[in-house]
Amino acid sequence: MIDDMGTFRTTVRVAHVARPDEWRELTDVMVDTGSEYNWIPAAVLAGLGVTPVRVERFETADGSVIERDIAFALLAAGGRATATIVPVASAWRRRRAA
Repeated sequence: MIDDMGTFRTTVRVAHVARPDEWRELTDVMVDTGSEYNWIPAAVLAGLGVTPVRVERFETADGSVIERDIAFALLAAGGRATATIVPVASAWRRRRAA
């Protein structure tokens, strides 16, 4: 288990899983070492042709439950890349779970 949890900023790259040669670079991205997922802006994912596959519920730090679309994408940082689940981060789509 990691004892030193926190946040820092870095540069990450994201790509469509079917087009691994077409990366979009995102600078000054906040990384939360306690987070399970990498939240990517909806506009970035749409620009890459990444589309949501389902809706998932998430519990926020304040205990509220929200729903977000999720998609699959390639994510790279620190010289490593992997396919991963990405919740679609969108300020205009803040659905609260019932």
